[in-house]
Amino acid sequence: MTHPNETEVTLATIARMAGVGRAAAANWLRRHGGLEATGGTSESPLFPRAAAEQWLRDLDKLPAPGPAGTLKDAGI
Repeated sequence: MTHPNETEVTLATIARMAGVGRAAAANWLRRHGGLEATGGTSESPLFPRAAAEQWLRDLDKLPAPGPAGTLKDAGI
């Protein structure tokens, strides 16, 4: 599991941010693209947290950030 302070997140963490299962997030990535892995493996890629949050917002899968600025402030 990824800790909220980490700068890279897994697809499972991205799915939790959006309130869906990993399969749904993987499907969005396959259909829409636009989020590039920066590490990990082909089975478990890692994505920059800030880029993942923006990607979800761009897909209307995540609300705009609150006053603190990012989801990690909310413990996600």
